[in-house]
Amino acid sequence: MKGMILRIIFAVCLCVSAYLGHAQSEPYNTRQLACGLSQPWEIKFGPDGWLWVTEAFSYQLSRVDPITGNTEMMLDLSSKKNFLNYGAAATWPQGGLQGFAFHPDFNNNPYVYIGYVYQFDSCITATGSCFFKTRIARYNYDTTTKVFSNETIVTDAIPGSNDHNAGRLVIGPAGGSSNFLFYSVGDMGAGHLSNGSRPHRGQQPAIWEGKILRFNLTADGDAGPNAWIPNDNPFNAGVGQNAVWSLGHRNPQGLAFAPDGTLYEAEHGPYSDDEINIIKPAYNYGFPLIVGYTDSNYDGSKAGIGSGIPAITSEFANRSAIQSSYSYSDPIFSLFPGTKTEVSTLYNNDLNGTQPPNYSLYYPSSAASGIEHYSSGAIPGWQNSLLIATLKGGVVYRLKLSADGQSVVGDTISYFRGQGRFRDIAVSSDGKKIYVSVDSFGSMKGIGATWATPPPNKGCIMEFDFSAIASVGTVQHANGILLYPNPAHGSFTLQLPEGVKAANVRIANMPGSVVYSGRIANNASVVDLKGLPAGIYTVSVISDRQTWHSSLTIR
Repeated sequence: MKGMILRIIFAVCLCVSAYLGHAQSEPYNTRQLACGLSQPWEIKFGPDGWLWVTEAFSYQLSRVDPITGNTEMMLDLSSKKNFLNYGAAATWPQGGLQGFAFHPDFNNNPYVYIGYVYQFDSCITATGSCFFKTRIARYNYDTTTKVFSNETIVTDAIPGSNDHNAGRLVIGPAGGSSNFLFYSVGDMGAGHLSNGSRPHRGQQPAIWEGKILRFNLTADGDAGPNAWIPNDNPFNAGVGQNAVWSLGHRNPQGLAFAPDGTLYEAEHGPYSDDEINIIKPAYNYGFPLIVGYTDSNYDGSKAGIGSGIPAITSEFANRSAIQSSYSYSDPIFSLFPGTKTEVSTLYNNDLNGTQPPNYSLYYPSSAASGIEHYSSGAIPGWQNSLLIATLKGGVVYRLKLSADGQSVVGDTISYFRGQGRFRDIAVSSDGKKIYVSVDSFGSMKGIGATWATPPPNKGCIMEFDFSAIASVGTVQHANGILLYPNPAHGSFTLQLPEGVKAANVRIANMPGSVVYSGRIANNASVVDLKGLPAGIYTVSVISDRQTWHSSLTIR
């Protein structure tokens, strides 16, 4: 019986690999911009041109010089919580110091908004489920002295947990003309692992779990906490003023605005179906009654084995029930929808305890985290795309959008595979460089008996530089590197950059294992691919002064 189960799992893995999308063909240069950070969570470019980052474990807001990589600690909030620092604490929330944003009119309103878990309440000893509270605060920032002051509490009533806190913060108009603060709150891990018996409240608009919240940027004169909740929020009627903007979410760790005010969201799926949504006021996004598209693939299963979430008899029936009270929206895209058979197999292996170690790493879900809208024309073909950072997959996915931004019209293209667990993503002002924050812990999808691989670049900010990209006929190059033909069959030709006399060449497969290693000492050399199966690979060219990377498809 055990052998049959493992054969089924292996079959599922083969199907999953087919969902991973096409790899990029654009070459790029990569470097560790800064390392040694304490779980870098959210990264944004500040008005000063530096890259700012929250360090979730140390509770520090830091900034990184995008040229030198020098790092400066700007704000230490470790004294603002009632539990011990990471590593000394007996309990710890998911994240800690989380999302932040600069006021959009920073010159006249030099405010920084930041979210952090500040209070530990209790744990259920038998399960390990822990309860916290999260705060959003606004700080003044003196651009001359570089000093923060005057903490003003926007809210300190957001629920917190040891799992699925989400915690992404953005500022934008969401279809209107005025800017507001939006904050994502996860479902507290309800129905999952140590929070298996915690009830899922994503469908209850009066409770801020599994929601997107909207707040004012400045108090509006109402009494108490209502001062920060907009008077026209959609769920104010009947329950007083309510920060909820949308409901029915699982773990929304990505929020990003497009220039036209469209608010995009990325959230973790359970076994499959990481969701990419367009967030609209008062809309219900279905979880835990619908997972991903309304396509029946979760019928007869659940979004986890815990008692805190309901069984799904019919996603279509659940959709009808939701639409009797709310506007409903399927995601505009899913990473990646499992078949009903796949979901059932994964769910029942969890339910029966027949899963091998690190089994969750081979769910089709890739743990979509940070998201950015790419609006620049600097990289050919990228304009009007979504970039999605992933944790388990260790890749950035690019999704080409329709002209109106309301749907996905291109393939799922993957970038930077195997460079780490990517928590968040940012784009330089000229659109030529992509930055990702990399987790300080955890594993990525791997191969072998443990089904996991330790990720590189832990606690780093990585820079992926496309600034020298150009087209030479049908061949793309960066800083003089030429790799052709691509796709290749049997062999390909690699031309070194000008002035480089010799370099080591390594080819790695999608899980990150090196399948070819050699050295070339000619300006242009043919690399033999015999014995390598069809698939997507990363080619690394390493000289004594620099490293270049490019993707290669073998047919």
